[in-house]
Amino acid sequence: MTLLAYPFIRAENKKYPYIGTICSGIFLGAALYFVSLQLNRWYSESHHSTLNSTLTLESIENNVQIWRLPPNLAENVGTDKIYVSDRISGFNNKLQPQQNYNIEIKQGFFQDYFIDSASLKNIRAIAE
Repeated sequence: MTLLAYPFIRAENKKYPYIGTICSGIFLGAALYFVSLQLNRWYSESHHSTLNSTLTLESIENNVQIWRLPPNLAENVGTDKIYVSDRISGFNNKLQPQQNYNIEIKQGFFQDYFIDSASLKNIRAIAE
């Protein structure tokens, strides 16, 4: 962004065009980075596929549910546990620890995984 901003700032005949260019480049670069991350997230979440997985609710600590992922999904995600806070709109406080639940997990376009609030509201226990 600094290279793109320099010709415009120099054309205005400012006293310190390099300093203005660096400041503008930092601001514009940060703004462009933020916008690109949001567009990436929106595009990935709008072009997803749904996976039904069996997750185990390990425990509930300080209004946070700790879920254990199955080994095949944990390998793809890069972690074996996920944490769901009660501040999330789909939080379900009626679930019992140490039980298996069928949960819809969304796989985004860029191979990222997420659980939307509708999936959390529709959690079903698996009969053992």
